[in-house]
Amino acid sequence: MYKRQLENGSPSGVDGIRTALEAAEGNGAVPDEVDLEVSYVGAPEYRINVQAPNYKTAESQLEESARRAVAAIKEEGGSGEFHRERRTDDE
Repeated sequence: MYKRQLENGSPSGVDGIRTALEAAEGNGAVPDEVDLEVSYVGAPEYRINVQAPNYKTAESQLEESARRAVAAIKEEGGSGEFHRERRTDDE
């Protein structure tokens, strides 16, 4: 399971998160053979689902999606990270 965590305590708040999610979806930059979907898990976690013709393409698109989201939220004054499994309170 691949998730990312986005937080934005800056004045842009929810709008900044929305901008980051739109960036993660690729804004038209995802190849036609790739199906990439971003969904809400529960604040501050969001899930990225990728289907592609092969593992290498899927992994590449997944990492690029997460990179775009983290870069966008940082521009908004927030923070973000990508992790493969749901975090626990011990982490």
